[in-house]
Amino acid sequence: MDFENAVSELFADSLEQPDATRETFIREKAPSEAVSRAVLRLLRTERLKTGFFSTGAAASSASAALKPDTEIGNWRILSLIGSGGMGEVYLAERADGHYQQTAALKRIAASDAEAWGRFSNERQVLAALEHPNISRLIDGGVHTDGHPYFVMEHIEGQTFSDFVRQHELKTKDICRLFLQVCDALKHAHSRLVLHRDVKPSNILVSEEGTLRLIDFGVAGLLNEADKDLNAPMTRAFAAPEQLAGQKPSAATDVFGLGITLYSLLTNSLPERVDGTLNLSAPGLSRDLVAILRKSTSESPADRYASVSDFQAELERYLTNYPVEAVGGGSGYLVSKFLARYPIASALAAGAVLALTGGIIGTSLMAYQADLARDDALQLAAEKDAALRRVQYSDAQSTSMRAVMTEIIGQALQEEELTTERFQTLLEEERDKAIELLESNPRRAVDRLYSLSEIFDERGDLRNVMATLEPIVTSDALRSSPFIVRSLTRYGIFKLFGGEYELAEDMLVRALKLANSDPELYAFDIQYVSAYLAETRGDPEAMEAAIGDINAFVDDLPLDTDANRNAAAMLLDQAGYMSIMVNSPAETIPILERTLAITEAVETVPQIPRRSILSNLTGQYMRAGQLEQADNAADALLELYSETTGRSTNMGLAYRLKGLISNQLGHHDTALDAFSQAEELLAEFDVENSDALFVTRLDLLVTRAHLGEPEMALAEMEKISGTVEMKVLVDAAGFFEGVYLHKLGEIYALADQPVQAKRTLADAITAIEADGRRPDLLLEMQKTMETYGLTDTE
Repeated sequence: MDFENAVSELFADSLEQPDATRETFIREKAPSEAVSRAVLRLLRTERLKTGFFSTGAAASSASAALKPDTEIGNWRILSLIGSGGMGEVYLAERADGHYQQTAALKRIAASDAEAWGRFSNERQVLAALEHPNISRLIDGGVHTDGHPYFVMEHIEGQTFSDFVRQHELKTKDICRLFLQVCDALKHAHSRLVLHRDVKPSNILVSEEGTLRLIDFGVAGLLNEADKDLNAPMTRAFAAPEQLAGQKPSAATDVFGLGITLYSLLTNSLPERVDGTLNLSAPGLSRDLVAILRKSTSESPADRYASVSDFQAELERYLTNYPVEAVGGGSGYLVSKFLARYPIASALAAGAVLALTGGIIGTSLMAYQADLARDDALQLAAEKDAALRRVQYSDAQSTSMRAVMTEIIGQALQEEELTTERFQTLLEEERDKAIELLESNPRRAVDRLYSLSEIFDERGDLRNVMATLEPIVTSDALRSSPFIVRSLTRYGIFKLFGGEYELAEDMLVRALKLANSDPELYAFDIQYVSAYLAETRGDPEAMEAAIGDINAFVDDLPLDTDANRNAAAMLLDQAGYMSIMVNSPAETIPILERTLAITEAVETVPQIPRRSILSNLTGQYMRAGQLEQADNAADALLELYSETTGRSTNMGLAYRLKGLISNQLGHHDTALDAFSQAEELLAEFDVENSDALFVTRLDLLVTRAHLGEPEMALAEMEKISGTVEMKVLVDAAGFFEGVYLHKLGEIYALADQPVQAKRTLADAITAIEADGRRPDLLLEMQKTMETYGLTDTE
């Protein structure tokens, strides 16, 4: 049995002994003097252990609790919050009349000399800490009755663990919030202060959503840590050196961070086996487990050297950068790099193979590009426009390949692959390209456009715009094929940002330039025209763009993957616009055509087959072609089973299956499908939590179909006031319409037609007011017809 286990087991056994014989029991049962001393120290810390608000049994010498309206210094007692061995904590308000303020007042037991010394130290510690993620010291002193006290900022909120459970936060959301705890501890360590009791209950989440680290009442100064080995702690979250009664250090707080994060992610504590924590848990990625294992290593020397190092590693995980604790080789580094740039992965593949295999000069991609160029030159005499299109396409591949080769090459040579360093590499490449604008504008524009694609894949909108800005603001650059694409991309991002006038201006400029060479820019003309119609919100223009795209694809030879992908991209945009402005009967042929062309692509399709099939399934359902919709849903589920397996998208496919089954009257099948969807959407870390929210509404509608409308109505009433619904409605108003649509259907199933019609009318009003999802109106009108509500008074 190792030392830590011996201490832990004897300590647990000793707590079951009477106070009078406990020390004798420990000395008799301890296998060594070192174990005996460690357990006796633990007993002392157990007696001193305190959380700021919730503590153990009150000290025997503590005085009676203060009554409301008792004044201490500038403060008036309102109520008792908690009590423990060190004293009591009260909710208090200012009594000096200067201004209104409530706070948490902590009064220490005056007869406890050791606690008195700790209070003095604690007050000095807290006064040195000024940080937005640390509860603030407001006041302090000694009352006339001899009791010292200090006053802390009172935080309205809940513990981090309660917040995680209530809001069902996903893995990466928890990790992102946890960075605030790291910020707080970094500040404390910079002031030579240890916390020594990091745990979920000592992290509060304010009503504004800010994390606050509390209870530095157990903290000590780093340079005094060896003088106070009996400082309070919580055994379940304590580091091995704390359990052994040894000197704590910054590594002790790093351990606390690791085990606290594990607890938040899994809602459990890891088992300790022979001194080692078992940190494996379903749903935790390899990278995250590596971080947790390193931070909670048994030896402090094996942990991260500082909170800053732990935080940097967590940031690497969040941004798909290589995690140092994994210790992977070049293959791992490359895989993490490409995970950040999925669209660029195919273009970069040749460069990556060259870098890892040492054959940069003979990469397959470069060889294939040369062959394509030679073939094009042979056809130049009779097909000049075709040649220029090949060169246009090849220029994009060549530029992206060059940029990716340089960046990946630099990245793999870095000793420390930090988030900041990767960002710097990209920005340095961008700055060098901007410097080239005067001397070599064509090459500069090519590289800037390629870099904008990489920034786009990182979700870095600011740098996308900053990279394209030099291109779109220059009137002199006309030699590069990337000018049209740059104007188009810039315009689309402005469209997404709601800057419609600027978006329209950019797209008009792109279209004008493309029209100057309609043979070369044939694809771009169709693509830009479609987005311009969407920007203007003009249904007639969108319908015209749909017709033009269909005609363009009719004339496009689908004999190469390049042409097939181009056709699929255009038809996908046409299908999206058709869903908004046309009936399912008009949209279905477009989606069926897109699917057929995509399935013919022999290499990598630009538009995923499952994405098209998902849209097609929904349109079959809206058109009332339920058998086809049901078959398409089954095919979609089979496709996900063969490719991605259990995933968010499989959850969305199960939701479609449930909707179709309800319309077919197969409510038991629908219940099973929605249950599968809920399980998958809850399990995986996805951005669109709205899908999980709507799926739970679908489950309640299905319960109503199966004879439980009253239960469904009661659950819908609970949902209406949740934080989750408020967040969704604030982000997109049409979610209020979605909720009211489901509620109206349940009213109809509960045989309350008047309430059902009124609720569905409100749903239609909410959708019309939001204006972003007019396609949902058709579903609501269909619901009213299904339940005979069109004439109900």
